[in-house]
Amino acid sequence: MTTSLHLRYSVCIMLGMSFAALGCTESNKDTSELEKNVSGDVSNSLGTNWRDNTNSNPVGEEEAVQAAWDEFKEASLSGKGSLAAGRVTTATHERYDQYRLLALSGSKDELETHVLMTRITVLGIRLRTPADELRTMTGRDLFAHAVDQGWIGKNSATDEGIESIVITGDHARANITKNGQPTGLYLHFIKEDGIWRLDMLQIMKVAIAAFDQMFDESGMTEDVFIQRVLETTTGLVVTDDLWVPPDNE
Repeated sequence: MTTSLHLRYSVCIMLGMSFAALGCTESNKDTSELEKNVSGDVSNSLGTNWRDNTNSNPVGEEEAVQAAWDEFKEASLSGKGSLAAGRVTTATHERYDQYRLLALSGSKDELETHVLMTRITVLGIRLRTPADELRTMTGRDLFAHAVDQGWIGKNSATDEGIESIVITGDHARANITKNGQPTGLYLHFIKEDGIWRLDMLQIMKVAIAAFDQMFDESGMTEDVFIQRVLETTTGLVVTDDLWVPPDNE
């Protein structure tokens, strides 16, 4: 898998989109430096100096991280949103609550202050989730709902795995595999209350770069690109009315 496809694949991991749905095709653009920088940002944000030697992992912790991934994957594939939500970090729940609030009240001007990936995610939530339901949800509820609806993981998780788990304190990193082959991307886990949980915020950082790259290569305006991605991935018609938040109608 080329570095260009690595970035696209990160979007599929996070949002459960298939390559076909995103219109992902192999690009000649060299993104190795971009990917390297993003990977560095992820590790730095965790304050972790990663070791390459998996032999020094604490006894039993590697198996616990693998179990955390297996449980999240099984929950995602079977549409068990509540279980999946219990296998991701508190910070992931908090991010989804931010998405929920933006879906309800974020104006076009406000959304345009956020990165492209956030705009697509928020508008996708607004497009597919009734406002009355969003108002009663928490961030954890929204994440669970996204898994229940197959928006997270279902199209991409079937052939995913992890390998080469490295643990440093309460942080763990694992190489992502696709059909048994390494993708060059990592999943990160954080131990909270004695339980290893998947940290979706770290794969989001790579997904931000993926969306930006796809936009740069599209030749479209931002609004047209957002419309194209949303219509292709949801099968729904997107109009300018989507930019009007429900709580401001």
